Amino acid sequence: MNIKNNILIKLSLVSCLIFCGFWLIAQNDLFIYKNGSIIFQGSTENIDQVKIEDNKTKISIYDTSGKTLYSEALTQIDSITLIEKPIADVLDVVFNEDGSATDISPMKNNIEAVGTKTYYNDIYNRYVSTFDNTWAGKTSSYYKINYANNQAFKDALADGHTLEAVVMANYESPIANGEAKFFASHERGGTGLMVCKTNNGMNETNELTFLPNVSSGNSTWRWGTSGIVPQPREYYHIIGVWNKEEAKVYIYINGELKNTVDTEGNFIFPVNGSDWFAIGCDAGPTAQLGWSGDVVIARIYDKPLKDTEVKLLWNDIEKLQKKPVADILDVVFKTDGTAEDISPMKNVITTNNSGALSTYYSNTYKRFVAKFGNTWAGATSGFYRIDYANNEAFKEALKDGHTLEAVVMADFEPPISNGEAKFFSSHETGGTGLMVCKTDRGLNGKNELSFLPHVGGDWKFVTSGIAPQPQIYYHIVGTWNKEEGKARIYINGELKNTIEAVGEFKFPKDNSNWFAIGCDAGPTAQLGWSGDVVLARIYDNPLTPHDVAVLWDEVKKLQENAVVDMVSDIDFISGIAVKIGATYNISGTGFTEDDKVIFTSVTDASNIQTLNCTLNGENGIYITIPEGFQSGQYRMMLLRGENRQDLGLTKLQIVTKMPQPAQIIAHRGYWDTEGSAQNSLTAIRKAQELNLYGSELDIWLTTDGHLVLNHDATLNGVTIQNSTYEQVKDLTLSNGEKIAQLSDCLTLIKESESPTKLIIEIKTHSTAERNMAAAKAAVEAVAESRMQNKVEYIAFDLDICKKIVSLDASAKVSYLAGGIAPETLHTYGISGLDYHIQEFRDNPQWIKQAKDRGMSVNVWTVNSIGDIAEMTNAGVQFVTTDKPLDALKVKQYYENNQ
Repeated sequence: MNIKNNILIKLSLVSCLIFCGFWLIAQNDLFIYKNGSIIFQGSTENIDQVKIEDNKTKISIYDTSGKTLYSEALTQIDSITLIEKPIADVLDVVFNEDGSATDISPMKNNIEAVGTKTYYNDIYNRYVSTFDNTWAGKTSSYYKINYANNQAFKDALADGHTLEAVVMANYESPIANGEAKFFASHERGGTGLMVCKTNNGMNETNELTFLPNVSSGNSTWRWGTSGIVPQPREYYHIIGVWNKEEAKVYIYINGELKNTVDTEGNFIFPVNGSDWFAIGCDAGPTAQLGWSGDVVIARIYDKPLKDTEVKLLWNDIEKLQKKPVADILDVVFKTDGTAEDISPMKNVITTNNSGALSTYYSNTYKRFVAKFGNTWAGATSGFYRIDYANNEAFKEALKDGHTLEAVVMADFEPPISNGEAKFFSSHETGGTGLMVCKTDRGLNGKNELSFLPHVGGDWKFVTSGIAPQPQIYYHIVGTWNKEEGKARIYINGELKNTIEAVGEFKFPKDNSNWFAIGCDAGPTAQLGWSGDVVLARIYDNPLTPHDVAVLWDEVKKLQENAVVDMVSDIDFISGIAVKIGATYNISGTGFTEDDKVIFTSVTDASNIQTLNCTLNGENGIYITIPEGFQSGQYRMMLLRGENRQDLGLTKLQIVTKMPQPAQIIAHRGYWDTEGSAQNSLTAIRKAQELNLYGSELDIWLTTDGHLVLNHDATLNGVTIQNSTYEQVKDLTLSNGEKIAQLSDCLTLIKESESPTKLIIEIKTHSTAERNMAAAKAAVEAVAESRMQNKVEYIAFDLDICKKIVSLDASAKVSYLAGGIAPETLHTYGISGLDYHIQEFRDNPQWIKQAKDRGMSVNVWTVNSIGDIAEMTNAGVQFVTTDKPLDALKVKQYYENNQ
């Protein structure tokens, strides 16, 4: 039976037995009771049918989609009641954009505004008045509703009444011990809502309170205290009820009855001159006992509201405050560095951590946060993976409109690199995600926080105009509304951009149907993120501006109540080898001599050790590793008195003999620094300045026999191996240099006193003949320069490696592709293994086998400190990296601790 605006009905169980359905009023709530308790409550806006079924033995309630909201045997029900939402018939204040206020109640009271200001609140969808009065003290802004000559107003108060307000307190903790009044009319009488002093509090705290003055003789204040201390920047719904007939005072906070006080007698009005209501303070002869914070609503009812009516009013507020549920994905990071999906889908989250990922507990956000050390917009070694390739429900949720939400902090040394850095995405010729874009896509031509869905056959770059600043947290929400054909991005609750996004959603290609946190998905994890991710969520609908406001309000409150860390700029090396009795360093600012660090094993919670610290000058602390300390991963917690701060996760490997430090090779030169570029002469010079073991470069052979440097087969659209030198010589690198020749590099090292060698990678050309020609040209160029002692060769093509050996038996040559055991390579005369890190993880025995044969062992391209430490512990002799400064830090540690 469809809902109709008709009549209010209250049914007893007897009438329900013979009643097969009834009309409902759209603004009512339906309550079902058993033993005096509410066992079901539902708004008639959401109810389509109420039926008596199974031969009149069961009642069932259905929503507009036919879903069963409630079903129960009639024997389990005492009564059914329809209750209409009460109307504030004495005072109902609406705040206006210009700071004024209007009473929309039937009384239409005049409201005087004194120094007031308002702002539009997206959560409550109305203007809110904000007060900056002294807490419980002087007032500079308030509203005044004078009822001295309004007998109807007075009569409404005198025979029982209800006050309602929604407020938010704004103060710096701890709260001052004073009476702060936000909606009151007091002076030796009256009524009002306020925060009391501790001596009047139910729990002897400063509590939200309803205070009417009721007496059968002398004036008596009735302290309807709640036990609830308002927390700064938290919203509360407060209702105070004085029921003269029952002789009771009630106070409700957020729909819950908190206190009942016996209150016999008659209402006592304030003294003459104080018979006016104040919003933002108390009345009295002058405005007094000020409020600091917001007032959303202020209402007075000409009757004592019932419990069910209070719940109706709270339901309206609760709906506005209710946070959207991330029903597709809601990621919670955990103490051991893993992550869990707490959404209804319970997706499996795989942790991929090679040392560039850890978690730490944030006292500000009250949760574990993931910290990524990937190369910005580059190589990844730490990320989370959520595979949805076979999850049709997940796919359906994305394709009919969706929302992505994240809170992130970028960690980079300015200026920001011009690349796509992705922190929460699933992209590869399709998909959706949150990221930082390149400058050519930015709304303001910057590297901007962006939402990027693939809709209607094209990428929809919803850029924000906001370039992330390092060490600053941002709340980002991207919505795609398929029905509207719009995509939007919000930063910190504010809509920054809306674009057309009409059409069907395109998924990534088959091997990329997974979401990545800490990078992009793709066939392999790519376009890495460096920094923190606090939360990552997906919603199966395009959230409304109101929904976004609620989400941002939650984050903003946490940020506004941020807990200041005792120690900042924390840094340490995870994954290193340590000897018993040696020291482990943690750098940072703010350590004291009395600090201790608690080490708790991730795998064995009973393994907890509290260790003393020694100050290491102004650079941090060092800790002596005690006897019995075991290898493993530990969460480190700073302990200072009763205060604690999470320092992060570290992995330590206990050894009796320290491994030898690995030598450092700069991948494509030291390019990740100002003024440099990959495969440039500057990159080689920068590597020489650091006295690295080597500077790797990539060479191609032109059609007329010139060897030139570039990693990719093409540069600026020109295919190098198919071109003459004349056609490529003016091609420009990102730092403005022209493309270099191998001969230029050989001259550079010949004229330098730096020990840095050239590690020449001969790229795999289009044919075997071209490969052989490139190898021959390289060996001849090196011989001509007489730089054989400062050059080594590498290649992915095995025949190229063999060719170099045949041309120069003394040449140091390493094979890159992997998959071949050292003994086999050794038979070819190849002198080294230069494999990806995963090859050595899968085949750790190859390291010793190679070294036993006098072969060198190199690992590429390793960018996280943890990975570099891991490979050093494993015994590799050389590390190729894009991060030579980090690698040198690890190298220095092993040199110092031999």
